[in-house]
Amino acid sequence: MAIGSGADSKTQPKARGVALVLVMLSVVAALAMAAALLSLAGVKLLASRDLIDYAKAEYLAESGLSETAYFLANPPPDQPDGYWPGATNRQLDASGSYYDVSVTQDTDDTSLYHALSTGHLVGPAGEILAFSLQRTFRIARASVFSHDLMADHDLDIPSQVSITGNAYAAGDLTNQGTINGDAEATGSITNGGTITGQITPNAPAIDIPACELNDPVTYTYQGTEYQATVIHKKALENVNWTVPPADNPMGVYIRYGDLEFSKGNDIVGTVIVTGTLAINITNGQSTITGSPGFPALIAQDNVILRLDGSTMTVNGAFIARKAVQTKSAQTSTMVTNGPVIFLDSGSGFAASLPGVSFIINHDESRMDVSGLFP
Repeated sequence: MAIGSGADSKTQPKARGVALVLVMLSVVAALAMAAALLSLAGVKLLASRDLIDYAKAEYLAESGLSETAYFLANPPPDQPDGYWPGATNRQLDASGSYYDVSVTQDTDDTSLYHALSTGHLVGPAGEILAFSLQRTFRIARASVFSHDLMADHDLDIPSQVSITGNAYAAGDLTNQGTINGDAEATGSITNGGTITGQITPNAPAIDIPACELNDPVTYTYQGTEYQATVIHKKALENVNWTVPPADNPMGVYIRYGDLEFSKGNDIVGTVIVTGTLAINITNGQSTITGSPGFPALIAQDNVILRLDGSTMTVNGAFIARKAVQTKSAQTSTMVTNGPVIFLDSGSGFAASLPGVSFIINHDESRMDVSGLFP
């Protein structure tokens, strides 16, 4: 017993020392784990703050895209390009944070608009971060023409017609003229002239704006409704209407009945004729220039070209609901810088336009007539 008790007394200090070391190691491990947990909590706190900042900046950028969507669907009337180009330093509150947004129209497909919106998160010391979003919007406008010559029925193009642009017929298309562009038709295409672009028969139908006039003719500009000015004279000669009336800022004029258009006329605005329009110019020139977003000439009845050694220029869309024909015309030119649109059955070119070179030039800025036909 004495021998056994002696052995136990020698080993007890060693056991206590080992236990103390283990306890100290456990404490150190616990402290290390606590420090790690505290550090991780700090990292998580910083990360969560960063996420909140990024979310705020993203929301600002989204606000810019939302504003873009609204103004593309409801374009401000005072924009020369016909659509909202964007804005800078748009603030939603008094925090100093803001967004910038820029909008550009696609050059190949004008129904597409590309928007870049950047949200800028600002703190007491200045900008914290910026977050950008890009989005493409497709806006199919009801009052924008897609082709430079369009008809909602069969279309015959005589040899005197030359087009720099594309032609479309909701039916059969017969061409004897020159089309420096594409030709499309929902029916057949017969080409006896020149077509430099693609020829697409049996093409899908394309919407053509109906361009229905109300009575009386009114339009809305910058939130105010205006009425067309009545043309009381049956013949216009040496008229200079380049400054629109105060009560008709876009210069929309209407003639109830027939109208004769002679030389020397210079009109900025839209001329609407409910009867026959006779363009009777000898050795002179007349010009109609539509305001942005408005057509230049609307003929509800036949258009008779009686030009002789002269030029008639239409800068803007020319909308015709019946025939365009000639009578005693000689070596004259009819130029339309903008689309020519034939609406209603029976409208179109006469089989031949002797004595007249009828020229249609593409002008992208003239395809939109939503100012008069929203």
